[in-house]
Parts: sequence; structure tokens; C-alpha cells
Amino acid sequence: MKHTQTISRVAPAMTGSVHAVLGQVYYEWNQVDQARESLVHGIRLATLSAQPASVVYGNVHLACLHQRQGDLPAAAECLRVAGEALEKGAPGWARPDWIAQNANLLVALGNLSDAETTLRASGVSADEPVSYGTDILHLAWLRWMIASRHPEAFSLAERIVQSAEVEGRNGTLLQALVLGSKVGDDADWLARARTLGEPEGYQRVFMDEAGESMKDEFGSMNSALSTEAPEATPGQVKLHPSSSNRARIGSAAPARRGAVLCRNG
Repeated sequence: MKHTQTISRVAPAMTGSVHAVLGQVYYEWNQVDQARESLVHGIRLATLSAQPASVVYGNVHLACLHQRQGDLPAAAECLRVAGEALEKGAPGWARPDWIAQNANLLVALGNLSDAETTLRASGVSADEPVSYGTDILHLAWLRWMIASRHPEAFSLAERIVQSAEVEGRNGTLLQALVLGSKVGDDADWLARARTLGEPEGYQRVFMDEAGESMKDEFGSMNSALSTEAPEATPGQVKLHPSSSNRARIGSAAPARRGAVLCRNG
């Protein structure tokens, strides 16, 4: 990372985005303090270099971390800052992540009515075809449906899994499998998620998303993974496992492949 910061002609714009991605990797490996430090540093770099898209993504993912750690006021503040960045000129393709995390926070607060209103205002309905461009919102819809005990929750999970599996969007696939296991065939879906996530060192998706009755099944995996998570460096971070994150570099157009799991929800 220091080498990248030194030689990059686009630093700190590029390094701000890289820090945001690394923050998510650290979080998935259950290195929460490192994840927070990386996200905060990335936001600082993006702010100093006037890169509003990176400010949005960094704050959205930091909001997710705060939410998962139970600090809902801090999560709301991060989303407020991200919203201001959107109003000040961040590109429109950064908005879906912000909308989805707002909905996820409302679900966490138990405000299901406002969460539904927020998702409907996104322009992406739950019954629309699932694609790379809608993954983040469809996953938010799925979390809302699960919390609302909606009868179509498992059907949506199946559609997300089918689309993500066909196109190799493994981060989306992993989240949908774990979420779907809460309303469907938990043993089979969790087994598939474990096969997909274990080689990459994923822990938090199981710890955060799986129902209480399902966490015991992953106890041994989490214990083994937490003994020593690999140190992340820019050359080691795999950018293919997920499609939920849309961390861009600078103000470039949205990439068609994602990086790592977004800890939405």
C-alpha cells in the first residue's frame, strides 16, 4: 500500500478507493479494527483529493461496519456524509449503494415501513430481473423481506442465487446463500456458502447474516479462520469474489466487475 501511494500518479484518489476495498476485506476476515482504520483513512484521502464517489463508498461501507457493531447512530452519520457527497456531485451510479445501506439501517432499526419506501424510491423493484447492476438493491430487498416475513423472500433468494451463479458474481452469491438459508433449506444453502466462502477466509458474512440457530454449524470454521487471518496487501486482494461492492477509482465509469463483499445489512 505504501508503495502504491508513493508511485501512483493518481494518488490519493486511487489509494482512497484501495483502502475502502481493503477495509471490506479486513472486515470479512473479522479484523474489525484494521477494517475501520482502513476505511477511515480511505475516506480521508478521498476527501482531500475531492473524489466524491470514493467518499460515498467509503462512508457507506463504514456505515455498514458501524451497524454490524451495533453503533447505529454512527452508521446514520456516515450515511449522512455520503448523502452530502452525492448532492455535491458524486456520480449517479454511486447512489444505489447509499440507498441500499439506508434501507439496511432502517431494517436494523426495525423501521420496516420506511425501509420499504426507501427501496421503492430506488426505482428497482423486488420482482425485477436480477443483474450485476441491481445486486446491491436486490440483496437489500431480500433483507427487508426476511425481516418482514414476506412470503416471497425465498423466491427472491433463489433468483439472486441463480443469476449470480450463472455470471460468477460470487460475493452476491455468498450473501444470497446465507440470507436464503434463513428462510429455506438452511443445511444445503449454508453448506454451499461454506464451500464458497471458506477458501477466501470469509467469516463476518456468516457471523452477521446467519440466524442464531445456524451459527453453531459454522463455529468450527470461524474458530479456525480467526486463529490467523492472512495479511492483506494490494497484490494479494482478490478482486473477483464479489459484485456487491462498487468501489471505483476516481470518477471513472462504473466497472462491470466488483471487488469484495459489501457488508450491507
